[in-house]
Amino acid sequence: MSAFDPEIGMLRKYLLGLGALTLSLAADAAGLDYQGTFTTDDQLFVTQFTLAATEPVQAFSSSWLRGGFAPVLSLFNLASGELLALASGSQNSCGPSEAGDPVSGFCWDARFAVSLTAGSYRLVLSQDGNTPLGPTWDDGYLMSGQPDYTGLSYLGSEQRFINVDGSPRSGAWAFSLHANVVPEPGTCALMLGGLGLLAWRRRLAGAAFLGLALPAAALEAPLMADTHINAGLPAQNFGALPTLNVGGGASALLRFDLSGLPNGMTAAKLIKANLLLYVNRVGTPGTLELLSVYAPWDEAGVSHAAAPVNGGAGSGQSFAVAKAQQFLSVDISKIVKGWISNPASNYGLQLQPALNSPGAVAFFDSKENTGTAHVARLDLTLADQGPQGVQGLQGPPGVPGAQGIQGPQGPRGFTGLTGPAGPQGPQGNQGPAGPMHLHYVSQTHTLAGNTWSGYSAVCPGNTRLVGGGCGHRDNNSAQDEINVNYAGPRPDYSTQVYQCNLRNHSGDNRAIRIWAICAEASGVTQH
Repeated sequence: MSAFDPEIGMLRKYLLGLGALTLSLAADAAGLDYQGTFTTDDQLFVTQFTLAATEPVQAFSSSWLRGGFAPVLSLFNLASGELLALASGSQNSCGPSEAGDPVSGFCWDARFAVSLTAGSYRLVLSQDGNTPLGPTWDDGYLMSGQPDYTGLSYLGSEQRFINVDGSPRSGAWAFSLHANVVPEPGTCALMLGGLGLLAWRRRLAGAAFLGLALPAAALEAPLMADTHINAGLPAQNFGALPTLNVGGGASALLRFDLSGLPNGMTAAKLIKANLLLYVNRVGTPGTLELLSVYAPWDEAGVSHAAAPVNGGAGSGQSFAVAKAQQFLSVDISKIVKGWISNPASNYGLQLQPALNSPGAVAFFDSKENTGTAHVARLDLTLADQGPQGVQGLQGPPGVPGAQGIQGPQGPRGFTGLTGPAGPQGPQGNQGPAGPMHLHYVSQTHTLAGNTWSGYSAVCPGNTRLVGGGCGHRDNNSAQDEINVNYAGPRPDYSTQVYQCNLRNHSGDNRAIRIWAICAEASGVTQH
C-alpha cells in the first residue's frame, strides 16, 4: 500500500457522499437522458460509458430553455484522459429548428456530435465558465473551489447561477446522450462539488485517482506577472487590464515563477514546456512571435517608454493566430531550459507581431480577466526522477591517529637597526602610449513604417566592444521620425554585442544604421 492510499480513500468517500442527484435513464439502448440540480456554481456531473464498436455519438443539453444555467459539455477518453470534444453554451448558437430563450432570444445550450471508436469515455457537464484547465482530465477544471463565481463575476456578490447580463438562473440542468452505449455501473451518478481537482492532482501525483494514473512528472509554473505596452501611448501602464493586446503598436509581457521546481532540477530533466494562451479576440489574423526578455520589469510600472530589452525581432518562435475563443499551445522548451540552467535570466517573454506579419492583431486573456479567468499557463513535463532510495547505514568512525610530539621552539633573534631613508630619485619620463587597434562594424537595415524592432552589431571574436551607436542612416529631415528606445551592450553578450531598439513613427519604410566599435591588441582596420 502506498503512502497516498489514505488520501485516495478520503477522496473517494467525499465523492460518493455528495448530495442527491435525480437521474432519468431512457428505456431504449440508443440513448440516455440525464437531469439534476447543482447547488454551487463549480459542481460537475460526471458519467462514463462504453462503446462496443465505432459509433456516432451526440450529446445535447436542454438546461437553458428550462430556466437553468448555460452548460458546458466535455468529452474525455477514459484510458488516456485526453479531451476529445468541448461544447460551451456561451457560443450562443441556435441549432436547426431550435427556438431561443423567450426572454433574451439566446440559445445557450451546448451540443456536439463526434464519431468515436470502441472504448470507454467520460462525459462531464459543468456550468459556463467552468471549463477544463488543459487538454486532459488530470488538469482539472478552471473554477473548482469557487462555488459562487458567477455572482462574483457579474454582480460582485456571493450569489450563484447568474447570467452574463446579471439575470438570475437556476441550478437545474438536463442533457441527452445518443449512441449505442452501456453506462458504466456505479459511475453515472458522480457529482463533484467544491473540489479543487488541481490541488489534489499536486498532492496525489503518481497515485491512482478514481482508477486513473496521474502523471507525477507534470507541473504547472504559476504566472507571476502579465501586461502589455503600447508605442502609441508610450508612458501608459496597462497592468490592470483584462486583456493582453498584441499588434497595432502593442506587445504583451509575461513572466512565470519556476521556484517550485524540484531540488536538483536541471535542464536535461525537462522533457517539454508548453505555453498555453487563451485567444479572447482576433482583430487581424496573422503570425505572432515570442521573444525572450533580458531585463527586469514590473507589471504595475512598465510602459513602452521603459520597455525591457528583448532578443530582437526575428530571434524568437513564431505561431499563427486565426481564431478566437480557443487555447493556443506553444512549445517553449528551449527557452525554459535556459531559465533552469540560469535562473537569474528568467525575465519572461514578450509577444509581438512577427516580421512577416506586421499587421496581425490579437487579444489574449490576462490574469485580471475575472469574466473568464483563462490565465496564461506554463505546463512543464519533467523526466521521472524515480523514488528516493533508502538511506544507507552510517559507517563506523575511523580510529584517530596518534598526535605527534611538538618540537622545541627556537630562540628569537635580535631586531636590527632601521637604516636611514635614501634620497628620492628623479621621476622618469612616461613612455608613449601603445596604439589602440579598432574595428568598426556597421550594418544597415530597413525599418517598416509604424513599427519597432531590435538590431544587433556583433564584434569579431578576437575583439571586445568599447562603443557603438544607431539611428537614421541619412542626415535629413526623416531622422526625426526614428526614435531610439534603447542603445547599449546587449545584457547577455555585453562584451561583444551592441543592441539597439528603434521605432519608426512614419508610415513609410526608413533606412537605419547600427554600428559597434571593437578593440583588439594590434592593427587598425575598418569594415
